[in-house]
Amino acid sequence: MASFVTNKKTKATIATGSMQIKFTAGSGYIERIQALGPQNTSSSLQHLSTGDVGPTSVVSESLSPLLALDIPNGSVVEGPLNEIRVKHGSNTFLVYYKGDPTITQG
Repeated sequence: MASFVTNKKTKATIATGSMQIKFTAGSGYIERIQALGPQNTSSSLQHLSTGDVGPTSVVSESLSPLLALDIPNGSVVEGPLNEIRVKHGSNTFLVYYKGDPTITQG
């Protein structure tokens, strides 16, 4: 996993299948994510929680088997977000963030 700085405050990284990017309260937030991949297909998240201080809204595949977190490739989801979990498989996202996240490969 490679991260790079886009300016003095914003950083970016590529998140692939089963990766989790998470912030504890006050340690930063995800500004936006962009789904990457072939056109006319989607990339999927397993978990998404919004907020910049703590989770204020959570969307998770575990809440309902019918719930799909498919994001068309090329589309952007604006934050603030405090946690994403990429679904296992060939799902890829470009993640812009500020602060110091915990990044794990599941």
